[in-house]
Order: sequence, then structure tokens, then C-alpha cells
Amino acid sequence: ATMKMMLKLLFCSLFVLASSACARSAAHGIGLSSEEVLARTKRGGGVFNVQDFGAVGDGKTDNTAAIVKAVEAIAAAGSGQLYFPAGNWLTAPFNLTSRLTLFLDHDATILGSTNIDAWPIIAPLPSYGQGRDHVGPRRAALIGGVNLTDVVITGNNGTIDGQGAIWWQRHHSGAEGDVTRGHLIELMFSNMILMHNVTLRNSPFWTVHPYACEQIAIQHVHIFNPLDSPNTDGIDPDSCRGVAIQNCYISVGDDAIAIKSGWDNAGIEFNRPSAGIAIENLFAETPSSAAVCIGSEMSGGVANVSVSNLRAYNVGAALRIKTAQGRGGYVQNVTYENVSVEKAKVVIEFNEFYGSHPPHYNKSATPIVGNIVILNLTATESIWAYDIEGLPLAPIDTVILNGVNVIKAVNDSVKCTHATHVRAYKTSPPLSCTN
Repeated sequence: ATMKMMLKLLFCSLFVLASSACARSAAHGIGLSSEEVLARTKRGGGVFNVQDFGAVGDGKTDNTAAIVKAVEAIAAAGSGQLYFPAGNWLTAPFNLTSRLTLFLDHDATILGSTNIDAWPIIAPLPSYGQGRDHVGPRRAALIGGVNLTDVVITGNNGTIDGQGAIWWQRHHSGAEGDVTRGHLIELMFSNMILMHNVTLRNSPFWTVHPYACEQIAIQHVHIFNPLDSPNTDGIDPDSCRGVAIQNCYISVGDDAIAIKSGWDNAGIEFNRPSAGIAIENLFAETPSSAAVCIGSEMSGGVANVSVSNLRAYNVGAALRIKTAQGRGGYVQNVTYENVSVEKAKVVIEFNEFYGSHPPHYNKSATPIVGNIVILNLTATESIWAYDIEGLPLAPIDTVILNGVNVIKAVNDSVKCTHATHVRAYKTSPPLSCTN
């Protein structure tokens, strides 16, 4: 029996590492060199300067109509660059088109309108069934698009600023009614998406939300939302395949990165997992939340995720997987490697008792979580090292730690319940679990 157990653990660890390698390989194929970025930025259709369509970069003029005209001209031409020169370009939400490059020059800033009524109300996402915060619909994203191919958002480190303060105030005061806030950028059912060398600020809600998309590369993107701003996640791939997030700096009020795939019954029915996701060379700061999170909306499943060269500073949790009975779905084959943590409430948190539910959900839908590897992690100035809480009905299965060193956590006790096939090598403090 002992030999069988050892063979099973060896097989599982090799399987997880192979799956992680596949995720990294797929992401490297998606990630682009600087030369490839330049090639995609230069469009054959020409440059469409928003000023030529009547836009005024004074920070006061509503440029929505001018920007929409420029996008329509690019669609008619078949491709083109939507160019924002230096200035402050105030706009309500607008949609992009296929084969478009949105280019923000140095000192160019797109400003989200502070007119609440200028943000259209749209239907809930099919894998959520309602707005994430409320039972009703939701607001459109500042920059959106549906069923697109080959979209680039880039520039000379220009800025997209959602001016989210008015939305955060409404949220705190309960003035939103039954409508959930809009994201800063949301592309849906699209493929071949590149975001590169831009700064994103003050998102009303989640900052970057690719939804049901494929072939996504997000590189050299800086995201800044106030550390106390509500629900201002950095990057949330949601039911997406083939995602490379590389060399990004994220300082926000909620999860820096949260991988999702739908919420309870609606997510189970939508049945579109997030898979083949590689996160590399990330700095993350979020005092209340996680540097890298999976869930809690993961009802369509999440698989083959690789996180490497992560620096987590001043975080609620460095590595977090969160789900709950009633979610269904699965989280499988996740590898974290070369992680540096400074100032965390908890370093490693896998919690299957987390998250709210919509009014109607299947309480018997049990999530399956397992095949997780953590290699070479060092943490200082932390409160808890481990908080691993699986479900009695379906314990977290196969967790392997190697070279994990949490130095002098304030609370040196270890919480690990309902987790099977947990092995820790060269790890401090020691990890053992009860079931």
C-alpha cells in the first residue's frame, strides 16, 4: 500500500509539472517580442487621429461621438490605428472593432466620463446570470468589444483613467440600486488580443476583464487603483484560453489577478473553463486581497495555470484559491514557482468555504480542487504561513511544496484540514494536515 501511495504521488507531481510546462509553453507562443508588437501596432489601414474626427483633448469636452466615428472609419477601412495624441480625452464608454490598434501617445490620457447616465446599462454575462454585485444588469465597460479579432491596446505608456471615485462612493453609500458597476476594459468572445505598454488607473470595478476570449497577451502593463477602492481587481481572465500575463505591475484594492470561469449555476451551464494561463514576472500589491487568486467564481473550471517569478508585497494573501460548496467546477494543475512575499496576512490560502452565492444555486454542486505544486517560495513579515481548508465531501487532493520558507510568521500555527496527499519538502514551517 505504501509503494502504491508513493507511485501515485510521483505520478501526480509529474503530471502537474508537465501541465504547468504546457501552460508556460502555450503562453510563450502567445507572448510577443518587441518587434512583433511593433508590427501589430503599425496597421495597413493607416492612422486615424481622433482630433481629425472632432475630438478635443481638454479634459472637459465629451469626445464619445468623435471616437465612435474614428472607430467606424477603421472598420470601414478594414484595419487601422486609433491614435490619441497628448491630451486628456474625456469619453463615455465606446466599443472597438477588429484589426484595430488603440495607440496612446506619451502624455495622452483617456478619461472615463463622470456622468453616471453616460454609462449604458447592459445585460448580465451569461455565465453569471446577474450583475456580480447586484441581482440586476450591469454597466458597460469604458472600453469594450464583442466578437473581435486582432485588437491591440498600446502606446508610449499613455494612460486610461476610469475616474472611478464617483462609482466607489456610490457603492459605499448604497446608491447603485440593482446595477453593477462597469469595468475599465472588457473584451468578450474575442481572440488575438494584445495589451502592451499602457498605464491603467482608477477603474470603477474590475480593471481588465477578458471574457470568453482566446490568445491574450498582456505585457508591460501598469495598473494603479487606490488600495482601499472596492472590487478594483487588476486583471481577471474569465472563461479564457491561452493567456500570457508578463512583466506587469499591479497595485489595486482587490485581487491583482483573479482567474475566473463563471458563477454557480450560470457558470456550470455556460461550461467554458479558463485554461492554459501563464503569469510571469509580476509585482502585486493589495492589502486586503490576493496577489494571484483563482476563483471564487470558477464554476466552469480552471486548469493548467503557471505562476512564476512573482513578487507579492503588502498583500492579504500571496497565493489564493477560493471556492465553496455550490460552485461546482474544478481547479486542477496549478504550479507556482519562484515566489517572493513580503508583508502578507497569509502566504498560502486554499479555502473551499469562501464566497457568496446568487439567490438560486445548486447546493449539491461540489467543486474539485487538486494537483497543486509550489516550488521555491520565500516569505518575510507574514502573519500566517498556511491556511488550507478543503471540503469534507471533496478534500483538496495532492498539494506538493518544495523549498517553501516562511520566515518567522507572527502566528506559527498551521491550519490545514480536509486535504489529502499533501507533501512538503525542504519547507518551513512544516506542513501537516488533518482530515
